[in-house]
Amino acid sequence: MPTILKKGQYRFFFYSNEGNPAKAPHIHVRSPDGEAKISLTEPYGVLLSVGFSAQELRRICEMVREHAEIFTGAYNDYFA
Repeated sequence: MPTILKKGQYRFFFYSNEGNPAKAPHIHVRSPDGEAKISLTEPYGVLLSVGFSAQELRRICEMVREHAEIFTGAYNDYFA
């Protein structure tokens, strides 16, 4: 599970086995409160979530939007 970014209590990462067969670009985020899977294409929506409130998911999606270039580049590099 390569970690791409740690920000506060959040760790953004990929699962190593998700690139074969190729899936739509996404990133996972985990904190002590839960885990979510967020799309790396506009509008950076929540694909799956366990344990996060709606308010926290909005905050997480904003972080993904802020770092989208880093996440997308890392995803493409890792799964290419």
